[in-house]
Amino acid sequence: LDVGASDGEGCLYAVLEWADDHLDAALEQGPLSEAEARDLLASALGALRYLHAQGLVLGSLDPASVAAVGNDIKLATDNLHEPDTGEFTHANDIGALGALLHRVLTGRKLGDGADFAGIGDPFARIIRNMVEVEPADRWRVPEILTAMEQAVWEPEHQRAPLLEQSCPVTGTALTQSRDRE
Repeated sequence: LDVGASDGEGCLYAVLEWADDHLDAALEQGPLSEAEARDLLASALGALRYLHAQGLVLGSLDPASVAAVGNDIKLATDNLHEPDTGEFTHANDIGALGALLHRVLTGRKLGDGADFAGIGDPFARIIRNMVEVEPADRWRVPEILTAMEQAVWEPEHQRAPLLEQSCPVTGTALTQSRDRE
């Protein structure tokens, strides 16, 4: 990773990581497993916790803005904003992440009259609290992490404690190429 300007020509450059996979491409093969969705949620929450602590919001979150780089899940941050009282709020980031989580588990976009068929607990409870109609009623990052820590997960979902993850913008592995079939 590097940024700079070429000597004498005034050309600016940026060298970025190459993503091994993007969530939108993975979703073309179908919904993620619950273990993959949990890893995605944990990674995204770590990134949001860090960005929000820096006084920033994503402003948008969709499958195209989620990438796997090696064993890490990363969010595109090329459109960061300072929070305001309208579109760019911490609560809207949480709502967008809840809608994304619904989509990765069901393969369907979350719309009016949210359909939670096929989504079991704890995901259904977490998503419902992330996408509350009133932004002030939506759970915040610490509440979601606590719910994940307290959840009873199937054995393949067990991971290191979420509240102790040290890296703020990356998380645990998501099956990168979805070659698990």
